Amino acid sequence: MQLMPQTAERLGVADAFNPASNINGGASYLRALLERYHGNLEETLAAYNTGEEAVDRNGGIPNYPETRAYVREVIGNYFHSSPSGHPLNTTEMRGRNRAEMQKGRLVYTNQ
Repeated sequence: MQLMPQTAERLGVADAFNPASNINGGASYLRALLERYHGNLEETLAAYNTGEEAVDRNGGIPNYPETRAYVREVIGNYFHSSPSGHPLNTTEMRGRNRAEMQKGRLVYTNQ
């Protein structure tokens, strides 16, 4: 995960170079962004990449080539992460973080 110093501080991550702290902080941040953007994965990823302010200011994904490429790449990887070409299902996630269906969406959390 890449946590900017201000974001790490806001999330209570004391040492962003500690793998467990970094992953937990990053997962918490992604969860907060998903809630902020009402489950909109593209806006969530854009905010993770470029910051919430830029997404809010632009009313969606900013027209930054790096951010647009990042969102496309992550979405592409997400939908090609299982042999079926669909997002990983709960069976494939067994033994990892929690996954559950919520309102027709598969939701992964570290809680």
